[in-house]
Amino acid sequence: NSGNTTVDASWTLSVYNYTKSVLAGEYDETTKTLMKDMLVYASAAHTYFENTETVAEKLAQIKALLGDYAAALPTGEAKKPASNTYFTDVAVYLGEVPSFRFYLAEGYTAADFSFKVGKRAATVVEGEGYVEIVMYAYMMLDDVTFTVKGTDGAETYNLYSYYEYAKTLNDANLTAIVEGLMKYAMSAKAYRDSVVNK
Repeated sequence: NSGNTTVDASWTLSVYNYTKSVLAGEYDETTKTLMKDMLVYASAAHTYFENTETVAEKLAQIKALLGDYAAALPTGEAKKPASNTYFTDVAVYLGEVPSFRFYLAEGYTAADFSFKVGKRAATVVEGEGYVEIVMYAYMMLDDVTFTVKGTDGAETYNLYSYYEYAKTLNDANLTAIVEGLMKYAMSAKAYRDSVVNK
């Protein structure tokens, strides 16, 4: 609304179009790298979840836009709980926000644990039979530590551990999406640090 004039308009937004704008604009390399890695991850996700047919044209455009771009894969020590005393399994869940799902062993509930991501208290969501630790992209390479009420010490899980597990399954698409997530996480952290430290 502007004075006596009302205009109806619609916009079509997409990460692809925004990335094109950023890459063509006067943005720093940290921002451009973030956008490239986001597209790499998105492409791997479409392939892994088998919805490439509905976005085949967009995936071709992404490939043309990125060319031979390939970020280095971050490296780190794989960490996971020493036993399945408290959890029967831990997995990566790719929902609206990436997360780790700790599947509870019999007799345990979310109230039995305290979780941290790095040095921060974790956002915990209790599901049916599992505890979900919400991980934003910039946090995905951080260690998730947990303590059990009434016990001493802490145990740790991280994405590097899931990556080592994924490689044993001989599923190229699964490996690609995890690698894409790792690269996206690294550039998201670099971007966040650059913004926070300004």
